[in-house]
Amino acid sequence: MRLQTIEQVERRFHSAEAALADMSTRREFAELALDWTRFLNALDDGLSRLISGAQTDAASRRWFAARTKERRVDPLLSYLREARNTPEHGLHPTGKEVDMVLAKLVRIYNARSRIWFEAPTSHLGDSIPDTTPVKTAELALKYLGTLISECKSG
Repeated sequence: MRLQTIEQVERRFHSAEAALADMSTRREFAELALDWTRFLNALDDGLSRLISGAQTDAASRRWFAARTKERRVDPLLSYLREARNTPEHGLHPTGKEVDMVLAKLVRIYNARSRIWFEAPTSHLGDSIPDTTPVKTAELALKYLGTLISECKSG
């Protein structure tokens, strides 16, 4: 994979990281929702750029074929992809606590495919004990970081 592609994906990673940091400090649901949208867009763009970049050579195509399947079948990754494409992005306010807004991920519907996507309860075979937006975003960001590291080393 070309170095330029990896650098573009790293920029998206840092954008997602900044959105996650902002999400952690929000006091109003509207602000949290905007940060969640920024996070979803940066994550999806980073993963999409990896898909495009993997087309440059046979080794990259083989490597990313397995990652493409993960993205389709993994509950967290598929949910986040679908959440990006829904109007409310799968986010619902649940209240406030001290100086922090509380929210949860909710079931979303893809009208085109007529499929419901439940809020994720697992990622790469491991249970997700905390499915708040911040915790699920942390897991997704870690996944993207792992992909970047694999690209750099391979």
